[in-house]
Amino acid sequence: MYFSFDLPFISTIDLFEFAGEFRKRGGRYLLLDETDKYPKFSLHLKAIYDVYPDLKVLFTGSCATSILDAQADLSRRVVLHHLYSLSYREFLEIKTGEKFESDLKQTTI
Repeated sequence: MYFSFDLPFISTIDLFEFAGEFRKRGGRYLLLDETDKYPKFSLHLKAIYDVYPDLKVLFTGSCATSILDAQADLSRRVVLHHLYSLSYREFLEIKTGEKFESDLKQTTI
């Protein structure tokens, strides 16, 4: 199931309770986007990881520092990946399937 927390009404639910109900009904994968906009998200995520270890949770946030400086220690529960944005050339290659050469000349020293 996918949730985006940049929608105002989503932040009113109790994430931990929702995850428990979702798991009880057979849910296995919970995809949470913009978690840094959810109040005390790290506390909820820590509890979900601890109580429902078989529930797979993938979460994203716009602000890496809010994840790293969170209230709850997620270090033993979470693997962080930093995704870099695409260049316009990379975007066009994905969209069109064509290869575009870069105008940048690489120099070696």
